[in-house]
Amino acid sequence: MAIDTYHFFAGTSTFKDLEAIPDSSLLVIHLADAPLDLSDPTIEFDRLMPGEGELPLQEFVQIVAEKGFTGTWHVETIKGSDYGTDLREVAQRALSSTKNLVESGLSKISKSGSL
Repeated sequence: MAIDTYHFFAGTSTFKDLEAIPDSSLLVIHLADAPLDLSDPTIEFDRLMPGEGELPLQEFVQIVAEKGFTGTWHVETIKGSDYGTDLREVAQRALSSTKNLVESGLSKISKSGSL
């Protein structure tokens, strides 16, 4: 199973739903950020890098990590302006923002003694 954080938060899913998913079912997490209000459908085509928006992605990462997730963290952004620039810079920004988000989420778990 793959979970896309944009669709997770745009739909009716809750953190309780996420907690109920067996870890063995999770293979890929697509991390995409956006404004907290996702009611404008055009936002789907203007997603942000992880940590550049307002979605509670750090809490999402913590819940998934606490389940023992060992799958792939994947950046899924669809922002036209990114594709009109140097893709190497976009890829470097994606890697940096994703690493920062995941490491931050994991460090909160290890500090609380859960992991």
